[in-house]
Amino acid sequence: MSRIGSKARRVVFAVLFVVLVGCSSAHVSEDASVGRSDSSAECAATLEACGGGDEDCDGEVDEEGARGCVEFFADVDGDGRGAASIEPRCLCAPAGVHVARVGGDCEDANPGAFPFALEVCNGIDDDCDGEVDEPNAAGCRTLYADRDGDGIGVARDAACLCMVSDVYRGVVAGDCDDTNDAVSPMQTESCNDGDDDCDGLVDEGVRGVGYADSDRDGYGTGAPIDRCRASGPVAFLSGDCHDASSTIHPGAAELCNQVDDDCDGRVDEGFSGPCSLSDTDGDGVSDDLDNCGTVPNTSQLDLDRDGVGDVCDDDMDGDGAANDEDCAPLDALVRPGAIELCSAADEDCDGHVDEGFDVGAACGAGVGACRRDGAMVCAPGGAGTTCNVTPGPTAVEACNGTDDDCDGTTDEGEICPDATVRNVVPFSRGVWYTHSTSSCGAQRLIQFWPRFDTSFTYSGFDCYASWWLFRPSDDALFYSATFSGIFEHTGVVPGVLQPTPPCEPRLPFGFDGAGKLHYVCDRSLRRGTGELVSSDVSAMMAVTADGRILVPRGSTLVVLLPNGATAATFDPATRYAGQMTLHATSMSVEGDDVFVVYSRALGGLPDELVVLRLDAANEFRQVRRIAGVPRSLGYSSLPLSDGTVFVMEPDPATVFDYQIRRYAPNGTNSVVWREAETTFGVHGNRQMLVGPLRP
Repeated sequence: MSRIGSKARRVVFAVLFVVLVGCSSAHVSEDASVGRSDSSAECAATLEACGGGDEDCDGEVDEEGARGCVEFFADVDGDGRGAASIEPRCLCAPAGVHVARVGGDCEDANPGAFPFALEVCNGIDDDCDGEVDEPNAAGCRTLYADRDGDGIGVARDAACLCMVSDVYRGVVAGDCDDTNDAVSPMQTESCNDGDDDCDGLVDEGVRGVGYADSDRDGYGTGAPIDRCRASGPVAFLSGDCHDASSTIHPGAAELCNQVDDDCDGRVDEGFSGPCSLSDTDGDGVSDDLDNCGTVPNTSQLDLDRDGVGDVCDDDMDGDGAANDEDCAPLDALVRPGAIELCSAADEDCDGHVDEGFDVGAACGAGVGACRRDGAMVCAPGGAGTTCNVTPGPTAVEACNGTDDDCDGTTDEGEICPDATVRNVVPFSRGVWYTHSTSSCGAQRLIQFWPRFDTSFTYSGFDCYASWWLFRPSDDALFYSATFSGIFEHTGVVPGVLQPTPPCEPRLPFGFDGAGKLHYVCDRSLRRGTGELVSSDVSAMMAVTADGRILVPRGSTLVVLLPNGATAATFDPATRYAGQMTLHATSMSVEGDDVFVVYSRALGGLPDELVVLRLDAANEFRQVRRIAGVPRSLGYSSLPLSDGTVFVMEPDPATVFDYQIRRYAPNGTNSVVWREAETTFGVHGNRQMLVGPLRP
């Protein structure tokens, strides 16, 4: 018992000593440096936490894995994205190469390759999507479908690719039958009831009337026959009096042979006296008429008409080139040193045909619906080339996205929605734009997508209204008149001034789920009653159905609660652009979701639109990317939740109006409305911003 009691007393004294020492140490530490604690008791009870102190007293400050640490990824190439192949480290601050907050970089040795980078034709997966040099990558070239392998593709079936494929391998378009390699603009027309050369004509130049020409001397006999239906040789000319001999026909030389050689009804005419029947070479032509008396030549052919028969003429065509040096001894236009023509022949005898001419190059004629694509062919006379197609016929302009009247302008006047657009969209009232019906006050809302609707017309506005929007619950219209405040307007009743706000309202951006209006004046965000929500905002904002407010502050997006407290922050440039710059251009709201359009500068190339979605959990997700979009800053744009994006751009047909281009989810784009006067928006949800009104 005494031994046990003694041991207990020693334990008690030890505990008291530790407590006293700990208190003394804590007191000294507090006196020496406020906030510092190196007590062994506190170290034993405290885990290391980010904040600059050594809470676990191991001699290290803010080591890896401390409370409050965040994941940093290894970013060797400095493009803002961490390597996917290296595990991240949970650190209190960036260290070494672990400096990126977002991972996913598939090529961390290449600063030009990271998620959402611009894909380029270079054999590398630049955007880290698992595909290399996919269609529409920068540097791609247009290739046409050439399924029959004749070298000519189909104009309406093209793809922009980095390299040829089994199907897309034609660099020239114009094939009118891609299932038949004997049909293309490079073929010659033949009698087959088909368009062999794809010029839109059938059997042209070969079909016509002719005459049977059994001896093939160029002159036929008998009744006219269809040249494409004949079973034997056909001549264009008739009048042959002996179709069994090629030496007897109109225009042949009359010989002293007691035969009517030239088919003029006379025999052996043209001699000064009785013709001699002496025939040294035995060819049936008397010596006094024979143009080559020692070599038999019954036909007496003399191509160059020099009096020497072809069979004994060293230069039969008379072009100055000997027969054995001339690649075409029977053609006076073809000889060594001659001028090359575009004629499908080798005029200069150098072994090349039509060199120096762009035969086969793609070409076209006409615009709009009249446009026809073809290939360059030799022009008449051979001095140059010409396109083998002509413009198609014009038609009356219709609302169909086509330049029907071929005047270079599409759907001018009244423009209908794109017929291919599906009529089911997540926005209950569609997409609208404003149209002035008078110089002051009367305004009409026109819905152009997904259907045409002009049911909203409001009159009696203040002439100096600068913006207007609708309350979703009852379609009451609110607008701002300069130096007057906010007005509420319904039907034809004049606007009623709301409680005067404490500052001039410059921009509205919607109603929350309780129907409360939010607006901005200078940098303060307020409710319609003038109640201050935040004093640090900028122009692009949105309010969701649950009352959350999205506000940009510098390059950071901030989500505010209805009372103005910060719920979340987000830096889209760091996450989605790497070292590039994002510019917010517009946003729209659907219930508790906000869709934001960013224009991403790519340095010397057309911008890329990035559509992001903020959900009810304050998380941002990318919806889609649209490459090659011209810079749209300064113009209005509108994203929908299915990925559709509308962009308002200058209308090339007018000086002051705009046109609205739709970028569809399937990657296509088209102008769906022209002559839009001002901005546009969505009606029937949490946001409708149209205007300013134009007097």
